[in-house]
Amino acid sequence: MIRENDEDVTVWRFRRGGQSAALRVDPALASNDGEVVRDWALAGRGIAIRSEWDVAHHLAAGRLVRVLPGYTLPEAPVVALVAARRGLTARSRAFIDFLRERLSPPPWRRPGAAG
Repeated sequence: MIRENDEDVTVWRFRRGGQSAALRVDPALASNDGEVVRDWALAGRGIAIRSEWDVAHHLAAGRLVRVLPGYTLPEAPVVALVAARRGLTARSRAFIDFLRERLSPPPWRRPGAAG
């Protein structure tokens, strides 16, 4: 389990269709380092919730297995923070447009992206 700030990380939230569900877990291991949690899962130490981009190549290679494939987790979109919309420079706008283009569809979902 990964700990983030003051978030109650013992509650895992899932969606299936229009339904939401929450499950409280009692972790045997916990860390605030996502890489450590991912490595625990790779070592067979338990179930972990990780970002798709972080584990896509492990899933594709069969090193990890998706559990509950009919369910989804809350999204965690990529956000660009800028000082103000009105004062957005051409360089910043170009960079944001570049990121939007490069991340849609997500690179880890593209054919041949198993890495």
